[in-house]
Amino acid sequence: MAMVHATRDECGIVLSHEKYDNVASFLSKFDVPQACRIEFIKNINLGMNYLHTHSPPVIHGDLKTLNILIGEGFVAKVCAYTGWPKTR
Repeated sequence: MAMVHATRDECGIVLSHEKYDNVASFLSKFDVPQACRIEFIKNINLGMNYLHTHSPPVIHGDLKTLNILIGEGFVAKVCAYTGWPKTR
């Protein structure tokens, strides 16, 4: 579950605490099948699409493995801004 707050001058997203660590740590600890990795990529794409199609669009600006969390059901979720993201 996520909540997005965006105005002309500021933007923020609040996420629930996730069961597992970031995707980099998760992949180093577990033997993750190729099909599951592809699902992670799909989940990340959906998350970024959500941000970019928000009104106003939100630019994450720091997408990396440390900013992708693995949640219940092995769902990858975009998170962790360094500072405020930019809007268009």
